[in-house]
Amino acid sequence: MIKGDSIKKSYLSTLLINIISKPLGLVSSALIAYYFGTGQEIDSFLWVTYFVMLFYGVIIGNWGSAIIPVITEIRNKDGVEKEIEFISFIFTWASIVVLSTTVLLYFSAGFFVNILTNFDESRTILAIDILKIMSLYYLFTSLYNISEVILNSYREFKTPYFLRVILSPLITIIGVYFFASNYGINSLIYGNIASFFLILVSVIYFFIKIKVFSNGIVLLFGRTYLNSFFKILLPLYFTQILNNGIEVFSKYLLTGFQVGAIAFISYAERL
Repeated sequence: MIKGDSIKKSYLSTLLINIISKPLGLVSSALIAYYFGTGQEIDSFLWVTYFVMLFYGVIIGNWGSAIIPVITEIRNKDGVEKEIEFISFIFTWASIVVLSTTVLLYFSAGFFVNILTNFDESRTILAIDILKIMSLYYLFTSLYNISEVILNSYREFKTPYFLRVILSPLITIIGVYFFASNYGINSLIYGNIASFFLILVSVIYFFIKIKVFSNGIVLLFGRTYLNSFFKILLPLYFTQILNNGIEVFSKYLLTGFQVGAIAFISYAERL
């Protein structure tokens, strides 16, 4: 078993990281507003990012809430080896589900944008193109979020938190600052993708180093624990779908207003 940080040390570390992250969020929003304003490009991008995270929430977003109680149960009853086997099982199936739905998201981009937005023709075309590219963002963020939950189960809090709230916005800021003039909105799109790819690689390297995935690919696991997992997971899915339905509907209404509405509301929410 890996010895993690104490709760007090982790709390202080994450508090410090959170304080540092606030100016980074301000710089990121300021750069985005400066380079892209509230035009159709940023509208399309912001809608896609909203949708991608809602899509993630429905597909695999609740797994983290169901994983931790089951990991704790296995650890207490069957020990560390069985716990690591379960982690390998979860990550194996998470990878299969995420890869499959990434393909679905890419090839169904036109369907989702046409059904769920009121964009005019030019913004619709732009949003479809962005959503296809951002399917990679969905892939990396989904796998990272599952990895973060696993790290947290080992009482390793500050590493994933630092990567997500410090390293990720830094990479995005660098991408926008140096490439926005030449590549426009693509600098923001690829900056987000690159940031989560790099932090996912960092977390996977950490897993390899501490031999969390020593069991390799695991497709089958004990029925008792799977029942516990799904018993926790299924009610969360209903809640997630309800919440996401409201979010999608609110953004659907917002896309019917003039260009810049989504960007304006997004910046207002940050303030």
